[in-house]
Amino acid sequence: MNHFLSKIKGGLSGFFSFIADERCLGCGRESGFICKNCYSKITFNKNFCCYCAYPLPDSIEKSICGSCLNSKPLFSKTVAPFIYEGIVREILLSAKFSGNYYYYERLINQFWDEFENLLKAFFDAEVIVPVPLSRKRLIERGYNQAGLIAKYLSKKLNKPVILSALSKTIETKPQSQLGERERHSNIKNAFCLKKTINFSKIIIVDDIITTSATVSEVTKVLKKGGVNEVYIFSLCRAVF
Repeated sequence: MNHFLSKIKGGLSGFFSFIADERCLGCGRESGFICKNCYSKITFNKNFCCYCAYPLPDSIEKSICGSCLNSKPLFSKTVAPFIYEGIVREILLSAKFSGNYYYYERLINQFWDEFENLLKAFFDAEVIVPVPLSRKRLIERGYNQAGLIAKYLSKKLNKPVILSALSKTIETKPQSQLGERERHSNIKNAFCLKKTINFSKIIIVDDIITTSATVSEVTKVLKKGGVNEVYIFSLCRAVF
């Protein structure tokens, strides 16, 4: 509990000092959350696989990546506005591991015009469900980053969020430490449904997608629970 409170206090302290004298998180010189110059250096995921959001060459439009062609995912579509690199990567790492959780809201607010256009594909979704953390990881971190993103997204889309729909029952190794094949076996059967979900179409939210292993497992659980269609929203798409 003390660790959790220190995380919250640290985050709040950082938030108020940041707002009082806001400097660009990229260069540290210009005013604003991300200045115009640093904004121009961000890599947006503009052309991507319609299933898993894997970035594709600009010459290929409305296509499917090789992996999804070989094995069609259970989920219907993924939107991931950023490539996981540069300033956006640093922002997400700081938000996730250094208590600067308010960065998620700032990021969504500043780039909402881009997000909103991509999220039109999810217009018929009824509810938002974040990928859960294990109890141990939640205590260590003090908050679930996917839950925070889901809350901010809920406000923007005017769709309800169910924070307690799923549970992570197995304490797995951090996915970031594993290779592609290991990630799938590491996360297998790690989630369960905590309550009945009486919705047909759902948006799953996570912060970063690399192999889609985690969201695939969550989708499997939701579909077994009666959900018909699952969409994925992640702030970033990482590439091996």
